[in-house]
Amino acid sequence: PMPFGPYLAAAGWIALMWGKSLNQTYLTALGL
Repeated sequence: PMPFGPYLAAAGWIALMWGKSLNQTYLTALGL
């Protein structure tokens, strides 16, 4: 299994890069 650390770091980097649009897409996908 993949170590949790690098995965968390990658997720944080992605959130910093595309946080706003990604969050909007995520909420739309959830139907909120």
